[in-house]
Amino acid sequence: MPSHNAAKTDASDDEALTPKARQLLAYLDNEVESESYLKSRFIAQDIDLSSKEVGAMMAKLQNSAVGLTIEKWGYTNGTTWRIRAE
Repeated sequence: MPSHNAAKTDASDDEALTPKARQLLAYLDNEVESESYLKSRFIAQDIDLSSKEVGAMMAKLQNSAVGLTIEKWGYTNGTTWRIRAE
């Protein structure tokens, strides 16, 4: 499966990401084929981060050219994110 990162328009965006943000982005690339709904706490468990760290990084990735559209979708029992490949 091709990496969604290939859709980036600016290589400097990847350089500006922290190692944890790159880890999260790699996880999302592997999990999202076209569209997925993922909870912060489950992402956090899978990549050994806190759900708070995941939420903060997802908010930052929303405004980056990462080849994904990320939307905060719901709050029931934790934050759910809607993630679509571009």
